[in-house]
Amino acid sequence: MRYTKTIYETILFFYLGGMYISQIVSLYQIAINHWIGGVGPFLGVFGEIGFYCFMGTLISIADDKLCFIICDTDWYKYDLMSQRIMLMLLRQAQCNNDLQIGFIGSLNLNLFIQ
Repeated sequence: MRYTKTIYETILFFYLGGMYISQIVSLYQIAINHWIGGVGPFLGVFGEIGFYCFMGTLISIADDKLCFIICDTDWYKYDLMSQRIMLMLLRQAQCNNDLQIGFIGSLNLNLFIQ
């Protein structure tokens, strides 16, 4: 699982890095050469980055909700196999499941605002 997450985060880092570079180039062309046609791609890339950050925040919220739901149930009344499954789900929900963008930080709306 950790290896798959590392591969996904590496691909995401390069993808978002390319998006940021294209955004900077578009902004430069808009400012220097008065390229009005670059406003559309600039806003599109900006919206896509915001969407990815929003999805990262939803993952964090879903983990918190799942952890609360598992802790709120009467899992100790279940049979042994179900108790093990609930314990495994609780451990997975409590782990830090945020998507990381290289050394920059986790993919969430706080990063998008910064």
